[in-house]
Amino acid sequence: MSATEKQSREILPEGKKFNEKVIIVGAGYAGISAARELLKYTDKENVIVLEAQSRVGGRVRSQKWEYPRHPEKSFHIELGAQWIGPGQDEINEWVDIVRKGIEEDKGVKKDEKFQLARTYQKGDPCFWFNGECEPETGSKLIDGIVSWTAGKIDNQDRKTTVAELLADSIGMDKLLKALKPILGSTNEAIIKRGIEISFAMEPDKISILSGLSDVKGAGRLSKITDVEGGAQESFLPAGFQNLLEKIAAPFRDNICFDEPVISIDQSSDLENVIVTTEKQQHTAKRVIVTIPPILLVPRTSVPKIEPVVKFIPELSPERRDLISRLTLGNPIKCAAIFSRPFWRDRNFSGQTLTDGFPFAASYDCSPYEEGGPGVLTIFIKELEKGEFMLLDEESRKKKIRLDIERLFGPIGAELLDLIVHGWDENSEPWAAGGYSSSYPPGVLSQYRDLLKNPWGRIHWAGTETADKWRGFMEGAILSGQRAAHEVMNSL
Repeated sequence: MSATEKQSREILPEGKKFNEKVIIVGAGYAGISAARELLKYTDKENVIVLEAQSRVGGRVRSQKWEYPRHPEKSFHIELGAQWIGPGQDEINEWVDIVRKGIEEDKGVKKDEKFQLARTYQKGDPCFWFNGECEPETGSKLIDGIVSWTAGKIDNQDRKTTVAELLADSIGMDKLLKALKPILGSTNEAIIKRGIEISFAMEPDKISILSGLSDVKGAGRLSKITDVEGGAQESFLPAGFQNLLEKIAAPFRDNICFDEPVISIDQSSDLENVIVTTEKQQHTAKRVIVTIPPILLVPRTSVPKIEPVVKFIPELSPERRDLISRLTLGNPIKCAAIFSRPFWRDRNFSGQTLTDGFPFAASYDCSPYEEGGPGVLTIFIKELEKGEFMLLDEESRKKKIRLDIERLFGPIGAELLDLIVHGWDENSEPWAAGGYSSSYPPGVLSQYRDLLKNPWGRIHWAGTETADKWRGFMEGAILSGQRAAHEVMNSL
């Protein structure tokens, strides 16, 4: 267990409580985690969560799909974060808390519908490259090389070695190019597309050190990329946004919805930090900011996004430079809902990876083992921005049908619905991208822990700040716990 994990698990001495007010900005997984942790050691009125939207969840958004023929078979589609897997102990525990009623005495109501479902894995995956289904033979080699190398990285060490400096100066694209003679052209293309889907950006936008740091935080590469035994193993038909609603229920009255924060003033002459929203002013001894870093400073890569929050005094030049250089993708997710999972009849698992556009990858996330609809979670990749999202509904369906037929043969079921959601600044202005920010070459070795280090009376959480499972819901929960303990230790 890392030092940060140990810190997140520490508790105050028995019976000790703090009696100062703390404000949390953002009601996503990190914000709710921080509030939940703080409320173990203080009275309810001392914690306030300010949320710009009318819901909890942040980059987790669940949409209920009503099955008109069989209402009892209705379920939720995940438009944002979707899967969890082994080793993600905190979020698995949250699922158990709700499903088993472990904390009913604390106000978290039992709900047996919160049962995890497994991403379907029986049958063959399809890696469609160069106009046909290709065998994938490079993943074990890459997993071994990358995982071994990541084991040499110390996410807790504040010093950067010469080897880490070199790794941080090179993009992931250069690594793939160097390994191409060993992997072969097809395997190199498969792994490149896998990176594009996992990070929602091109490999050259991610430094090797950044990628290795993420692998280190997960344990090994296959923990991030695989279904069985990996981060895509399970999903929640009841919806991960709804899970967060359940966990936050005991302190829902502490969450101020539709209250975007305009400014945070921690001027030295002020006794308290003043947080101004569009509705009112709040004061607190400490503030935890959990919103995506992209919303904190102007960005050269996305010039039309202005910072949402004004800081008084201004953020340091180093912190502004760091955040402005972080890279963030614009993922597009699609759920194709069929009357049944017909691809299984042909011994396909539904898991695909392709070199085509717009259909780039898919997983079978049908919510019921038998007797329910067939659901393909599809990742869309556009050659030109808008070439798929700007199409009308029927044109989108036509494109998706053609790609599904190319991969699985003639469609053997009725297409009941096609749900599409993008995460750019227009569709999701309070996220402005996804899945989480990455470090391009030359940034991580320069700034290391700056993104999560406290700044005066302001503390930082969010999945980007996690040492373990960065970019996942698990990382967000861990970061909230860490920030909560930093606050308690500082009061």
